[in-house]
Amino acid sequence: NLGRYEEAVASYDRALVLNPNYAIAWTNRGTAAGKSLGCFYSVTVTLPPHLQNPALNQRGYEGKLASYEEGLKHCPPDRDPEGAGRLNYAIGLAHYVRGRLDANPYRFWRKAIAPYNAALDTLSETHSPEWRLKALRNLSRVLFELRQPEEAAQLLRDGSDLLRRLIQQCPSPGKQRLLALEFISLQQLTVDLECQAGHPVAALMLAEQGKNSCLRWWLSGWREEIPSPDFPSLQQYLCPEKTAAVYWHISPSALTTFLLKPNQDPIPLLASDESEAPFARLQQLLEWEKWTDNWKRDYQDYRQDKSESGSPRRDHPWRRDMDSRLQRLGEILRIKALLAKLADEEIDHLILLPHGDLHLFPLEALFPPQYSLIRLPSAQVGITLAQHPVPPITSEASLLLVGYPDSHGLPPLEFAELETDSLRLRFQRVQPLCGRQVRQASLCDELRKGEYRLMHFTGHGGYDFDAPDQSWLALSGREFLRVKDLLNLPLSGYRLVSLAACETAIIGQKSITTDYVGLSSGWLMAGVSLLLSTLWTVESAASMVLTLKFYEQVLAGVPEPLALAQAKHWLSHCDVARLREFYEAELERYGPDDGVVRPSLLDQLDSLDEQDPQAQLYGHPYYWAAFILTGDTK
Repeated sequence: NLGRYEEAVASYDRALVLNPNYAIAWTNRGTAAGKSLGCFYSVTVTLPPHLQNPALNQRGYEGKLASYEEGLKHCPPDRDPEGAGRLNYAIGLAHYVRGRLDANPYRFWRKAIAPYNAALDTLSETHSPEWRLKALRNLSRVLFELRQPEEAAQLLRDGSDLLRRLIQQCPSPGKQRLLALEFISLQQLTVDLECQAGHPVAALMLAEQGKNSCLRWWLSGWREEIPSPDFPSLQQYLCPEKTAAVYWHISPSALTTFLLKPNQDPIPLLASDESEAPFARLQQLLEWEKWTDNWKRDYQDYRQDKSESGSPRRDHPWRRDMDSRLQRLGEILRIKALLAKLADEEIDHLILLPHGDLHLFPLEALFPPQYSLIRLPSAQVGITLAQHPVPPITSEASLLLVGYPDSHGLPPLEFAELETDSLRLRFQRVQPLCGRQVRQASLCDELRKGEYRLMHFTGHGGYDFDAPDQSWLALSGREFLRVKDLLNLPLSGYRLVSLAACETAIIGQKSITTDYVGLSSGWLMAGVSLLLSTLWTVESAASMVLTLKFYEQVLAGVPEPLALAQAKHWLSHCDVARLREFYEAELERYGPDDGVVRPSLLDQLDSLDEQDPQAQLYGHPYYWAAFILTGDTK
């Protein structure tokens, strides 16, 4: 392979074009004599790393380890401490993730300890603080899983101290918020440690503190501190006479349910309590994650899979299998074990405090009809609302009625006008804002007046996972009312805001990794006592009937949680004959000269003529389980 310099270059260039998988090393072979004749070189042809090491071509766990270990050869800790640290962190993570998929995860989790420690040796607080935080967080999780609570607790303390210093030193409020939300799992794992140590009160209070921190970070932008209550105040609010609370907490390592009953310490319901299966807690978490992923994937497919009429298909698996899916969710959350703890109690009302993705699902459908149910984002939100009670709703309560905006690019809701008009007839003091009049400026002006005790919105809404404070209600044209806009409005005089809109609680496939901050939280943080919303797109006719039935119960003096429970029960058991009676009663509210609402009601009655009088058209949970009530009723 020797030749003159110019000839060699040309030959090697041609070889590189023909064989791009080979690397060529050039070594000067010239001598004093040789240089007089011309400079000669030798060429060493070597295989690239992935051909020298076939493991680099592997997929999955083995391929990752081979790639990261190959990278470490080129990133010695003394020359590239951050590169070495990040590669060791990746090796530890690969071991941990592989362990979650194995029947015996411990052998993989033990392997993760050494690379995580190696990462901490080179990732300094000065030059790589965020990567060091990641290593502290993940190593503490591994040690928690391996039942080494003292070591895990020390790492969590170190991580919390470092995070606090980073936030204090950061001049950007936006970056502060991102740091706090990215590493919220440091606090979540501390909840698990307190549960493991047998300290349920401390664990619950840490969970509550985390919820309020998320609300503060997302909604107030650090401008206003949201305090957390002490345990006696929390229990006094959540557990008055005949009331219990179910408080969920999800961490990277466990799904924990706290049951709070009057005059008792919280009861943590852990998967390992009544199970002899190995790694029961991990199995519960993995089953929960799998269930959640399947629900979200199928729901997105359902929304996109249209029939010939342009509507989602009724026989789609997401809708068809909802009953069995919810039954499985109840098994994962161990609802039977929870109800057994309530069996001997005189409890008829439950307050549900979901966490993370649990906010997205119809938890109320998992409980028997003997309970009235309501949700809260956190206990502190309810305590704050209870300090400014608003009288119950009567027909004399002033109503701001916002109906069927002409929203650009969004389909009209078929029964929106009928629902809006029927509500108008049920109240004596109504301010309508409908159609093209529903603009952001006009709506905000009406909300600022403080003259109303009730607002009802019929239109479209959505949840923004990436920026929850941007979650929206669609107004006319291209305008929106977003969560961030609510926080500047004086809404503490409102008893109830009803969002009879599609998906006012959830859209998208992403996961809520911190806690739910959407339309519900925004209205409550602005001072509204109660919010009625929906979790998915509900058929317009069923939505209208249930909404009007709910108001009928409320105006009869029934407390809102019980009114919603009764409206759901009525709709789910209503046969065609009773549905005819409902539409006929509505028809009597309108004179014969009405040319807008009467034709819609008559069309509905005509469609029922072809149905079996005993058929229950809305028994499936799709029609009624989406409706949830959030807030305080005191």
